[in-house]
Amino acid sequence: LFEVERGGFPSQYFYATSPHHPVTYFMVSATIERLITMFILNRSPTIPKITGPGACKTGIICHIGGVGYPQEGKYSGYANRNITMIGSRKSAKFKKYIGRSFAADQEDMSKMNQTHYLAKDAAMNMIMGQSCLSEINRTISQVV
Repeated sequence: LFEVERGGFPSQYFYATSPHHPVTYFMVSATIERLITMFILNRSPTIPKITGPGACKTGIICHIGGVGYPQEGKYSGYANRNITMIGSRKSAKFKKYIGRSFAADQEDMSKMNQTHYLAKDAAMNMIMGQSCLSEINRTISQVV
């Protein structure tokens, strides 16, 4: 189940899938392939294209075909597994199904083990501008 995002592509911030669904496999595969390619080419990855919306869109394309902008409806794809798209660009704009704004306090974030997103210090601001791969390499070099 995916919501159609305001840009017309599938939502990556919310989706539900059954275990071993091909679209999840394709999303993870696309992310790993893109990260490896950026590493080999020694380039700094553009995160939305490597992970998140880019990976989600690629997973949908690999699963059902098309160009990654499916309309509301049910689609059959690889191995006869289905996906359902709900909403439209307009309904996403007006938050008909999912309201993307989220104001969490320390207690909420602690329950989700996400307190690092509340950090306001300079180190966190520096990390926010980096790719996941850059952060992994930085952390490994500190340990070694």
